[in-house]
Amino acid sequence: MSGLSWLLFTAASMTDSLSEALKPGTMSAVLGETEFGVVWSVHLGLIAALVVLAVLNRRRPLPATILLTLLSAACLASLAGVGHTQAQEGPAFFVRAAADGAHLLAAGAWLGALIPLFALLTPQPHPDANWEIEIGGVLMRFSGMGSIAVAVLIATGMVNSLYSLNSLSEMLTSLYGQLLIVKLGLFALLLVLAAVNRFWLVPQILADGGGQHGKASLLRLRRHVLWEELLGVVIIALVSVLGALSPSGGQ
Repeated sequence: MSGLSWLLFTAASMTDSLSEALKPGTMSAVLGETEFGVVWSVHLGLIAALVVLAVLNRRRPLPATILLTLLSAACLASLAGVGHTQAQEGPAFFVRAAADGAHLLAAGAWLGALIPLFALLTPQPHPDANWEIEIGGVLMRFSGMGSIAVAVLIATGMVNSLYSLNSLSEMLTSLYGQLLIVKLGLFALLLVLAAVNRFWLVPQILADGGGQHGKASLLRLRRHVLWEELLGVVIIALVSVLGALSPSGGQ
C-alpha cells in the first residue's frame, strides 16, 4: 500500500494535480517514460513476487526461504534507484546507487534481525542447556553480522554525504543538514547501545550462563534490543523526510 501511495503522490508531483495523476494515461506515462517509473515498476514487481511466494510457501521450506531472502534484498536495494540518486548522471549515478543500495541492505539486515533476536531473548521458565547454547551461538553470530553492518553503514553514509552536501556549513544552515545531524546523533546512540551489548552484556551472558547475573544481563539485553529497534524506526522516519528535501536547502 505504501509503494502504491508513493507512486501516486510522485505522479501527482509531476503533474501538479492528484486528479490528473489518477488518469490511466498519466500513470502509464509515469511508469513507462520516467526513470522513477521504470525503477518503481521493478520495485512493485518484486513486492508482488514476494507476496505470491509467501502465500504459496507458508511452511517456508529452505529453498523458499532463500528465495524470499534474495527477493527481499532486491526489493530493498531497488529503492536506491529513486530519490537523490537521480540527481547524478553517468558513473556518479552508479556509484551513489551502489552506496545507497549497500546502505539500505546493511540497515535492513541489522534492524530486521533485531526482531527475531528480541523474540529469542524471551526468558524461559526452565531453560535447558541446549537453549543456553543456542542463545550464545545466536548472539555471537548477530554480533559478527552487526559489526559488518555498522562498518557498511558508516562507509556508505560517508559516500552519500559527499554527494549530498557541498560544504559542512550546509549541515548547519539547511533543514536537510539539521535533520541529518539529528539522524547522526540517533545513529551514534544506536552504536553506543550496540557496543554495550557486544562488549558488556553478551560476555556476561556467555560467562554466567543460567546464573543470576546471566539472567539479569539477558533481560537487560532484551530491553536494549527493543530500544535499538525503536531508535531504528525513528531514524527511518527521518530518512523518509530527508528523501523529500533538497540537500541544498530547497524543498
